[in-house]
Amino acid sequence: MFAQETAPLPASIPSPEDMRKAGASEGQIKQAMDFLQGANKGQSSSSGSPLGQSSNTQNTQNAQNSQNTQQKLMDVGNKSGQTDNTKQEPSKDSKPNEPVKDDQAKTEFDKDGKLDVRERLVYGKQLFRNGSISFFDHSGNSVAPENYVIGSNDELAVNVWGYTDFSDNYKVNEMGYASGKLIGRVYLSGLTFAQAKAIIKSKLSQVMDLQNSSSDITLSSSRVVSVNIVGEVVHPGTYEIPAINTVFNALVAAGGPNAIGSVRNIYLKRAGKVIDSLDVYKFLFDPAYFKDVFLQNNDYIYVPSVKRIVTIKGEVRRDGVYELKGNENMNALLHFVGGLNTTAYVKNIQFKRIRNNAEVLLDLNLDSVLRAKKDFILNDEDEITINRVPQGVGNMVTLMGSLKLPGDYELKKGEKLSEMLKKAEGPVFDAYLQKAYIIRIKDDLTKEFIPVNLESVLKNPASPDNIVMHEFDVVRVLSKTAFADTFPVTIAGMVRMPGTYNLGSGLTIKDALALVGGVKQDAYLERAFLVREEKVIHLKK
Repeated sequence: MFAQETAPLPASIPSPEDMRKAGASEGQIKQAMDFLQGANKGQSSSSGSPLGQSSNTQNTQNAQNSQNTQQKLMDVGNKSGQTDNTKQEPSKDSKPNEPVKDDQAKTEFDKDGKLDVRERLVYGKQLFRNGSISFFDHSGNSVAPENYVIGSNDELAVNVWGYTDFSDNYKVNEMGYASGKLIGRVYLSGLTFAQAKAIIKSKLSQVMDLQNSSSDITLSSSRVVSVNIVGEVVHPGTYEIPAINTVFNALVAAGGPNAIGSVRNIYLKRAGKVIDSLDVYKFLFDPAYFKDVFLQNNDYIYVPSVKRIVTIKGEVRRDGVYELKGNENMNALLHFVGGLNTTAYVKNIQFKRIRNNAEVLLDLNLDSVLRAKKDFILNDEDEITINRVPQGVGNMVTLMGSLKLPGDYELKKGEKLSEMLKKAEGPVFDAYLQKAYIIRIKDDLTKEFIPVNLESVLKNPASPDNIVMHEFDVVRVLSKTAFADTFPVTIAGMVRMPGTYNLGSGLTIKDALALVGGVKQDAYLERAFLVREEKVIHLKK
């Protein structure tokens, strides 16, 4: 007999009102209620079901479904608190400083089980996915920059060593003052970290010798602020984070902009007013851009939806999907992609565009646009393709045969045969100058052989044989050796250098033996054989 297994029921499922407050969709609420009713029915019917494999299988599936649904409900509750207090504080379990993976970011904004159609990863969002920007989840794990603004509950550590030894911590109270040994009561709230350090050093220099001592002032602990991150982000909500984080750092905790979130228009709102805006592309492409915008309590970070994106691929340094804003168009896009490859064919680029509810293909002479120092307007969802230049060299002539430097040479407009021969350093000693051939490809791709007198061309550049060369012409210079009569002769047996030789007319057998070094000492000289055209001739000494 098998022991009966029952599906574990959730310890507690929130009411629909609590789940709406937590930010759950109506589809998620319905799914939870359906599960609760089905789980109760399954529990009452399981006691009467027969024991066996089918019952165990059904119970196992119920258990898995229960755990999956509980996990979804816990995720909703964890993200929004499941209470009226919707603040999120990074913990070891949630690990907000870990980058959100692309597949997590995509499924995060599913609605009713359907993926967002614009799930492409726009360039710049990878900063929030791959850990390029750090998130400081502890108040003392970062070195404060000089422009960090001091506020209540910040704590500064002072260390002096050398001629004088001194250490102390100064914490800024709710009134904005820091009090401690040797400095009295100083107001630091609202000052930059650099200004606060200067004031503390000035106070300490009145009571100790800092010129002959070394000193160091650090931000040992930063205050915690409540920041609302809303709009098109992966995990919207309220976060309790150390104030040492900038707007970019805080966005990491929320997973960054989602599939339709902008990376070019990120707004920081304070007391109902926009006090600053941030652009990821300026951070990436402008070396002179430096803006650390630190957060205050109850700040809002708002990420709107993207307005205009274009896709570019082909012969560019970095293809991908890019977001454009304002009056940015083709010139700005080429700057973002790092420019064109050397192999880019810019006389005709292609791009797809949505026009009159249809996708059309358009051609553009980008070369003329760039030469005129103009710009080309790009629309949302344009897809640009830049092809490679056609392969194969066109402006060349091939010189072959009895020349000192045969090969392929550049052909300039109007160059003649004599100029091409100079590039090849002229003919060699055995060149046949009375006749050479220029092989030319005609329009119908047939070959035309043009005979020329090289001797006339070399002596007189004005010769009618010194014709203008065309692309892909082949100049073939003949050799006198091509007209010489030679024949192969094979000498084998007891000779010093047996082999096959190309010999000329008028040669005797005695001459042939001399050419191979003569016969060996132990050669039998009474008889030899001459084989000619399948006939054997017996030779005697």
